Amino acid sequence: MKSIVIEGSNESQKAGEYVIDVTEYSNTVDNSKSIQYYQLKHTTVRGQQAMKLAELKQTLEGFAARFRQHERKKSDYSVSISFSIITNRKVDDIVKDQFIYLAMGEDVGSNFRKTLEKYTKLKGKQLAEFCALLTIEDSEGDYNVQNTELRVELSQLVAGSVTSTQAETLTSMVQDKVLPHSDHIVNREEVLKRFGFTNDRELFPAPPLWEKLDKVIEREQYAGMIRCVSESEHPVIVHAAGGVGKTVFCRHLKTSVPEYSLTIGYDCFGTGSYRNRSSFRHRYRDALVQIANELAAEGICQPILVFDTSHDDDILRSFLQRIDSAVNALKKVNSHAQLFIVIDAADNAEMAAEEFKDNCFAHELFTRKNAERMQANYVVPNRTQTSS
Repeated sequence: MKSIVIEGSNESQKAGEYVIDVTEYSNTVDNSKSIQYYQLKHTTVRGQQAMKLAELKQTLEGFAARFRQHERKKSDYSVSISFSIITNRKVDDIVKDQFIYLAMGEDVGSNFRKTLEKYTKLKGKQLAEFCALLTIEDSEGDYNVQNTELRVELSQLVAGSVTSTQAETLTSMVQDKVLPHSDHIVNREEVLKRFGFTNDRELFPAPPLWEKLDKVIEREQYAGMIRCVSESEHPVIVHAAGGVGKTVFCRHLKTSVPEYSLTIGYDCFGTGSYRNRSSFRHRYRDALVQIANELAAEGICQPILVFDTSHDDDILRSFLQRIDSAVNALKKVNSHAQLFIVIDAADNAEMAAEEFKDNCFAHELFTRKNAERMQANYVVPNRTQTSS
């Protein structure tokens, strides 16, 4: 998601602007662009009366006009569009079914087809394509239901309890964007600002600061170590004397797992900054938030938002939920997928925690009863494996 436009779109000169309440602009994984146009219909009086096709006339006329303009520019295949009608009022089931049949190229009643052709000025294949891009969501709740759902969704993002102020912050943002002199645009920075976040460092508080590696020589022990880590039912501690290549192995593991698996590496050392008060790396709000939000950036779990009032227990609980979600998401794609969380220089994190009288995330991950299967299994290199 790149931005949301309230009360219209970024293409205000195009046809059908008057029926568009919200537009979402996104970039897909393959870097193509996606535009989703929405009209929102809310009623407090006729909620029990099914909406007929005639009541969608203006919406369909506007959406179809915008569709035709996009069709004329179809040479740009990197942009995909869609249209949605979202309402808390039931739409007649026959109407919804007819749209589905048309999208599939099947026959529908002649009266319905003729009426729709009149509204949209589309026929045949173009009409079918338009219907395929149209979604009707008529199960939306009223204002009270939506407010409750907003609080539930926020609770999935925030470590700890959600306050009414946080929900009100978002709704007031949308209200501000409706005002005449507003730019009507909601972007990532605007949303973060409403939550009190002013820069990316608050979402990614401890990014890796590893030294650049021009060339890595893959040692013969690496394959065996990777197999040991992959096959273990418990977390594995790899330890060896300083300077023999533990960090290099951590970074090598990141690029050596199958493409359907994923490795997230966390750098506890931070080129020696781990004992600097301005760049702690041992606290829950540093390490667990960094790891979880890197997973979220991969699109396989929700991010974690942490505030000054967030407790360590809340952060750990939210982190473990993200791990479960990430593993489930990976396994939906491939049942053999694995998620590797690599903690480099965990001993340095423990040293910093002891010095500043803090809890250290690394120790807790191995000992906390809430963390399923978190039992340490040590790999101690023998004389022929001093490179580990």
